[in-house]
Amino acid sequence: IDMILKKLLELTYERMYRVMCNANSLQVSQAQFADLDTKLEIVCQTLGVKKPKLYVSVTNEFGGMAINAMTMGVEEPFIVIYAGLLERMSEEEIFAILAHEVGHIHNQHLLYTMAARTLLMLMATLLGRTPVGGLINTIGIPIQIALLMWYHKAELSCDRTAVLVTQNPRVVMGALMKLAGGTLKGDANLDAFIKQAKAFEKSYEEDFLDKFYTLLLASQSSHPFPVWRISEILKWTED
Repeated sequence: IDMILKKLLELTYERMYRVMCNANSLQVSQAQFADLDTKLEIVCQTLGVKKPKLYVSVTNEFGGMAINAMTMGVEEPFIVIYAGLLERMSEEEIFAILAHEVGHIHNQHLLYTMAARTLLMLMATLLGRTPVGGLINTIGIPIQIALLMWYHKAELSCDRTAVLVTQNPRVVMGALMKLAGGTLKGDANLDAFIKQAKAFEKSYEEDFLDKFYTLLLASQSSHPFPVWRISEILKWTED
């Protein structure tokens, strides 16, 4: 099944994104974004991973501005990091972002992560627009929930990878804070955001309605909330 799935993804979703990256992004090398290329080299050597291709893009696949990064590809992984993210992050935080993305390769997440992305995309778009697709979508809710749980746990694993590579949890948490609400002015305060994350965790544990709405919202997102991710880093590093 893995072999069939790899070939299917290689010819569909993965191939589409490779074309998009080469057509709409800049490929990182020593001739272009040399500092970023050096950071990637260090991360890959640290984790013992073959260096993947890295692209810098301004717009995502829908043509909108993006502040994010992602890793794709099964046999030949590649990373896309968006310019909006680079502009907001410090040098150390960029290093943490790259460590997180290479973590997906190191932890062998990509086959099932890409399969999950493809299935979720089909359920949300092509299949969901037909009567039969609507029925499949409804029946497939448990599958979607399971895939999202996989997504979330994979992201938490890679946050830990970033902590191990950087040896500085605050750098990783600082990057997550900026993903939540970072601005070019840089007025965000990490200690205040950690306090917010702890208050969120307390409310989640003690208030039924807060827990219900949190889980409802989380079920519609491919990534865990940044406050959750910070809470998990704190638990992991403080235990």
